Amino acid sequence: MQKKIVYFVQQYNPAFEGISKEVKLLYDKFGRFVVNPVSDWNLGKYFAFRYRIFPFGVLFFPIFEYLSSITHVYTSLDNFFYLRLLGKRPLVLTGAGSYSLSKLKKVVKYYKKVDKVVVECERDKLILLDLGVSEEKVEIVYPCATVKNLEGKFSKKVIFASSPLMKEHYKTKGVDLLLDVAGKSDWDFVLFWRTKDVPNVSFDNVEFVTKIDKVEDIYSAGDVTIYLNRGLEGSKPFPNSVVESICYGRPVIVSEECGAADFVRDNKVGVVVGLDSESVLEGLNKIEKRYKYYKNNCLKVGKKSFSKRVFLNSYKKIYKNLR
Repeated sequence: MQKKIVYFVQQYNPAFEGISKEVKLLYDKFGRFVVNPVSDWNLGKYFAFRYRIFPFGVLFFPIFEYLSSITHVYTSLDNFFYLRLLGKRPLVLTGAGSYSLSKLKKVVKYYKKVDKVVVECERDKLILLDLGVSEEKVEIVYPCATVKNLEGKFSKKVIFASSPLMKEHYKTKGVDLLLDVAGKSDWDFVLFWRTKDVPNVSFDNVEFVTKIDKVEDIYSAGDVTIYLNRGLEGSKPFPNSVVESICYGRPVIVSEECGAADFVRDNKVGVVVGLDSESVLEGLNKIEKRYKYYKNNCLKVGKKSFSKRVFLNSYKKIYKNLR
């Protein structure tokens, strides 16, 4: 394929951040540039600068677009910054990050100049259609991860791998509910934390892990991954921890508010629960009773829906069909 793509992102740290891993996979296969206006200076493999310190950096945007065949914005559905500034067609928008529905309603008018909108879950597609975006413009491409069967005996351990970076997001990510469940459960809870500032917890069955060597270590530490977000903001539509967990053969428990809820329910790779401790405890009980069934479904679904091959082929088709 001769077309070359410039990727505009909100941040770019593939070694740490989930969305960046998706962008790097695409960039390595199809890309010419990655442009990131919120990081420290980098003029090597990608162009990065701090917009608030150097706002004139946006003057380079037309150059990157001119030197590429396709412009691909890989950020959130409500991103006003890029949708207002970028204009070269064809233009692709992938809504992979958390967003505000109220902001999206104000920004959706800019979708007229977007040729293809990619979302990562059915819920986001329905929201866009309800806001008047044409159905032929919207396509679902799921995130991807390594598919690998992790062995190990069932140990009644819960994995939490989507920790918030700020205390203000604890409630949004359901940390308070998760700890409430831990206090009422005979399961052990392993919380992988991205900062050293961990909640003060007195339960003996809660462990915080602030450093890992590789992603596989996360899902080797337990049997089921949990994600109890309370809404759109502060939560990736289809969380990477849910995708990775399924691909490693670990069933998931997600809240009804999670963008992955319908997928989890329809594909029987885990349990969808309400936002109360009784519902979550019941979900854990269901997982325990049918663990092998859910685990086997995870591995099958991981290969079918979340492999890197499926991910890259989906975008290759999108790029090829752009006019």
